[in-house]
Formats: sequence, C-alpha cells, structure tokens
Amino acid sequence: MSSNENGVSADEFTMWRAVMAFALTDGELTLEEQKILTHHFQDEGFSETQLAALRSDMNDLHDVEELFSKIKSEDNQKRFCALARTLAWCDGDIKLQEKKILQNVNCFQKPKYKDILENSIGHTIYKNFTKMYEEASQLQDTEPHHIFAAAA
Repeated sequence: MSSNENGVSADEFTMWRAVMAFALTDGELTLEEQKILTHHFQDEGFSETQLAALRSDMNDLHDVEELFSKIKSEDNQKRFCALARTLAWCDGDIKLQEKKILQNVNCFQKPKYKDILENSIGHTIYKNFTKMYEEASQLQDTEPHHIFAAAA
C-alpha cells in the first residue's frame, strides 16, 4: 500500500470513508471485503494521516448516507456506488442492512443519484470484480490484511 505525503484529495478521501462505513454496516469486515478493499487501497496513495483515519473509522463507525452526501464529485459518487455494489456481493449475499443502505444511498431517491447507482453496474470497478470473482470462483485469502487488524 503506497502512501504519499499529501494523500488523496479530500473528496476522494470522503468517498473512501463512506466505502469503509458501508463495509462495516453489518458489524463485521469479512475476509472477502478485506480483499476487495485491500486491492483498491494498494494503488490509492493515502497519506499516513488518512490511513490512520481509516483505521480509526473501523472502531468509530460513521453514517454511510451522511458521508455519501458530502461527496461532491459525480465521479467519486459513481466509484462509491460501484464499490458498495462490489462489497455487497463479494461474499455472495447482500445482507438486509447493506441492501437498505444501497437503496437509501440510491441516493435519497434523487433522480441524479438514482441514475448513478443504476449505472454503477457498468462501472469498470464492478466489471473487474465480477470477472475476477468468476475466474477465481471464490476469494482465496485466509488471513486478514494488516490494515484491517483493528476490525478483527
């Protein structure tokens, strides 16, 4: 996982915090979810401060919808929806709470956000996950990644 002094933009970081909050809505971070997040985190270039905040978020849960509402860029809103969709399906089961949040972040039923969620099915992130998942049949890691040690 690379980190740089400045980290990612504030808007992108808010998106990642919303993704982390979404992943933790059911009170657990499965190995499948950890693998998906780790895969994406490796290329992001978070600062040490941002990584510390993400680790802290694992113990101090935040409201997904509130964080989502703070994402200003439509590109980051689309990335959130694609990542949330991927996380919801990665263990083969959309839990009721995750489904409810996807519907709510459907995004407060505003037409603009509804289109973003509906179009996330075609997002590169989701397509790549689907391809990887189909090829592997299942995610193989059996140990949590070190960044998620706080959630174990």
